[in-house]
Amino acid sequence: MVVAIKTLKAGYTERQRRDFLAEASIMGQFDHPNVIRLEGVLTRSCPVLIITEFMENGALDSFLRVSMLGVANCVWLIWLKLCFFVVA
Repeated sequence: MVVAIKTLKAGYTERQRRDFLAEASIMGQFDHPNVIRLEGVLTRSCPVLIITEFMENGALDSFLRVSMLGVANCVWLIWLKLCFFVVA
């Protein structure tokens, strides 16, 4: 299984650590085919790690920005449609 690992940058604050863990907690609540799956969280390592399924095309926001260059007006419409699709 190929996974993606997200870490905190060196020198993170306690607040950043709490926010990072809150993000992992929120991700763990989703079980939907259109949302990446949280595989695990390592809190005893330094830095803390969030492990998710791997997104072959990278982050959705980056993909949309790159593929829609020059068509900025359409991006918001696409985002809106994606939001409705994920929620449905």
